[in-house]
Amino acid sequence: MDLPQTSAYIKQELAKMDIPSKTYLNGMAVAARIQGAKGTGRGLRLGLRADMDALPVQEETGLSFASDSGCMHACAHDGHMAMLLGAAKVLSAHADLFSGEVILIFQPSEEVPPGGALPMLAEGLLHDFPLDFIVGIHAGIVNPATKPGSINWKEGPLMAAVDTFILRFIGESSHAAHPEQSRDPIAAAAQFITALQSIKSRNIKASDLAVISIGKIQGGVSQNIIPETVELQGTVRSFAPEVRDRIENRIKQIAEGICLAMDVQAKLDFQRNYPAVVNDGDFTRRIAASLAKILDSSELNQMQDPVMIGEDFAYFLNEVPGTFLFLTNPKAQNGENYPHHHPRFDINEEQLTLGVTAFVQIALDILR
Repeated sequence: MDLPQTSAYIKQELAKMDIPSKTYLNGMAVAARIQGAKGTGRGLRLGLRADMDALPVQEETGLSFASDSGCMHACAHDGHMAMLLGAAKVLSAHADLFSGEVILIFQPSEEVPPGGALPMLAEGLLHDFPLDFIVGIHAGIVNPATKPGSINWKEGPLMAAVDTFILRFIGESSHAAHPEQSRDPIAAAAQFITALQSIKSRNIKASDLAVISIGKIQGGVSQNIIPETVELQGTVRSFAPEVRDRIENRIKQIAEGICLAMDVQAKLDFQRNYPAVVNDGDFTRRIAASLAKILDSSELNQMQDPVMIGEDFAYFLNEVPGTFLFLTNPKAQNGENYPHHHPRFDINEEQLTLGVTAFVQIALDILR
């Protein structure tokens, strides 16, 4: 959430374009309005959003402008800002080609729940800048199945709801040579991890998408000591609300059952984070038809399957009809395209023009 230099740069660039801006979240978030000059009357209001935050990753790209601060743009958010500023420059210079309003939204803290979208909404973003529709674009290689140099769209569910949990098993420590004197939290944790996999295979329909992963397990200090505690951290991804509820309930039940069987205690902290990103069907089809006017079949692709990563753009879509698009523009390092959040992740900057073009075309078509 702490992006003073980035926010200051965004405001500076908007000021150069004579676009007035307003800040939120203690000055870290920026919103601005470009007023169309075509026709009379209120017209429609279209929001265009870019997220701004970096990740606590030491960059290893070797680029001349690589970050040396211990943080890097390993998720293409620098590209998102560049695309939106580029679109703002074009649209502000050609306001006579559209009516209504283009609302520029520069949002911090997408990477860390509760995110930046929800606090911006809570501070009155939509009161100050009412919207009829909203569009966002994510660059990089969010969906590896898509072709580089393409804009990818999908109506309906696009990105998963994101939940996290921390589970702590508490037992009784002992010498590892006398396990009968312990209440072993490691054995309990091992059984929990194994039992966890049964939720997807036995408690949820095969046709319902869900992922349950343990990403961290920590416990013990030595090979000959059974520890008192073990901590697990995991993530849950899903789409249907009933599946989300079912998984949370089963995690609680399995933990309780293992505690009874293994004579240990457990403390579970389950956090609901971002909801699923669900694109509005009618609006998304309009956007696809609009982009088809300027992009050929190799540059515009309809995705068939959603992805299991999450995005707090979902909060905007809960309030306003809209769509989220993927621009696939990875740039190889040593012959390999590294994924998002990797220290060698990079993007093809030349293909950011596709995102700028998409934003401009959408605005001109929706606000014509």
